[in-house]
Amino acid sequence: MKKESNLIIYILSLATMLLVLSACNSNNCNRDYSTLLVDERYEIIALLFRLAGRPEFNQNYTNFHEKLDYTFSHFRDHPAVLHARRGAGSGLGRQLMVAIHIQKIDGIFVPVENIKALTPPFSNMTERGLANFVNYLNDFYVDTNFAVFFQEHYEYFAEHSARYRNQILDQINFEWFRQFGLSPDNMRAIISPNTWGGMAGWQYVDNYGERIVYSVVPTSTNYNVYWHRNTIIHEFVHSFSVPIAEYWLRGNREFSRWVIDTLDPVHLPWYTIFGIANEYITRALTILYLAENSDECLIFMFEQDMALGFRYIQEVYALITDHEIINLSNSIDVSNVLGVIGIYEYLLGEEQVIYSGGVTTTWQFLDLLGHELTLDKLPANASGNIWGSETGQALYVFHEDSKFIYIDLGTAEEFGWDVGCSETRAYFRMRIF
Repeated sequence: MKKESNLIIYILSLATMLLVLSACNSNNCNRDYSTLLVDERYEIIALLFRLAGRPEFNQNYTNFHEKLDYTFSHFRDHPAVLHARRGAGSGLGRQLMVAIHIQKIDGIFVPVENIKALTPPFSNMTERGLANFVNYLNDFYVDTNFAVFFQEHYEYFAEHSARYRNQILDQINFEWFRQFGLSPDNMRAIISPNTWGGMAGWQYVDNYGERIVYSVVPTSTNYNVYWHRNTIIHEFVHSFSVPIAEYWLRGNREFSRWVIDTLDPVHLPWYTIFGIANEYITRALTILYLAENSDECLIFMFEQDMALGFRYIQEVYALITDHEIINLSNSIDVSNVLGVIGIYEYLLGEEQVIYSGGVTTTWQFLDLLGHELTLDKLPANASGNIWGSETGQALYVFHEDSKFIYIDLGTAEEFGWDVGCSETRAYFRMRIF
């Protein structure tokens, strides 16, 4: 009888052990979600707005997004999606701000205690509005069973997190930010497969001004150090640039004149007066970081921002540093743009034309007379597939009323851009004034 009892106990113990091992396998007991740079709070909100049709969450399409859409597309008419479609939580960066002001407790999301950065005068969301949005979000989270989907893709998220940490974050001098009141321990990076560009946000942890600062950037199959490093630096700077921009806008007439002169409803339609001021300060401080912590060329950085429309960037940089103005022309021509990257002689090829959607685009290949471009330091900031260019070729493009220099950097896939077409090229683009 004793032997039979021991046998029963042994069998029960073995069964229990097998169940525990099975549970650990199915529930991912060995997974450390704290090491992920992909944030479940942000991803559930991103999915919600992806289904609502928001363009900033519908720019990417990979195998991951194919599965995402296949799994959740039938929730497009969910009450939470309809609520988001009506504009709840909209606005560039708002989704990030909401995400970092909620936490998951016992399987549901609840607002954190201090939502100061999310309410007036810092933002226009009320405590009641946040609570209402979170109620919708919790219903969506439960109904879609998103927690399981997120767990199933742990390895995908972990692989991207490790690569981004090694290739980008480990190359950043976080100590540099202390001079602007940021503690490296309070700086957080979020990577997301569902966002199209960089955003910044912050959460107050007490009533004395201490903040946790967040930057979100998109995942990529190829983490280009120049684009991804510069983007996250830019977003971290955004977290403290506001009071500096306010100070210069109110206290320096010359800065105010530059800001007003930069306003451009055609090429910079999303920027208000304060938006231009804030962007100038952010870009100038980003250049300062790169000048002190990388080998990027100062003149090239000025030229790049000027070509994007921020024509007084050098003057703004001189306001916040001891920089002496370099004799650059505010009118950037083809020779000036190519001169920045070391090309001083070229020939223009035959003009080619394409008509699409009532818009005329003309372009000419540039014969660089045997000069080979150094491409590895040029950021990829545009894509296309209508010109038939090859890696290393330069083009002069006239689109509507704007002129550009395009330099072919390779296929878009090489830069981790999931554009759904293997023929799409990645370009370095500079606007010419």
